[in-house]
Amino acid sequence: MKKILYLTIIFAVLVLQNAYSQAKENIFASMETPEAQTGAKVTFVQDDAIEALLLKKNTATVKGGTVYRVQVFSSNQRTAKNDATSIERQLRTKYPNENIQVNYVSPFWKVRIGEFTSREDASKFIQELRAALPSQQSQMYIVADRNR
Repeated sequence: MKKILYLTIIFAVLVLQNAYSQAKENIFASMETPEAQTGAKVTFVQDDAIEALLLKKNTATVKGGTVYRVQVFSSNQRTAKNDATSIERQLRTKYPNENIQVNYVSPFWKVRIGEFTSREDASKFIQELRAALPSQQSQMYIVADRNR
């Protein structure tokens, strides 16, 4: 009987800990708020990109599932490889936290960005992307892709 009670308590603690850890809490903000009794707080001196990476929403968590990406470039011209790497550099500069892929599937070079779980999220992003790269907007469209 005691074993069942102990196992139930341990199970309950593990479930609660898991639920608490999954809550999207900004650990930096919670540590910077003064502690109630002592008034102590932690001050972080770091690049904002570090916090952004840690707090970044994980958009595609299931490996092998369907994700939506924005295809920015596709060409089979002689200069396609150079064009693809140039566009990749532009995207990495403007969107350093996004997943960017340059693929060669004979005879096409393709550049895709993003990893969205819904088409709606990809649609919002493509609008932002069209404003950022107007020269490529005619080639941009959303593709359903397998997450690798």
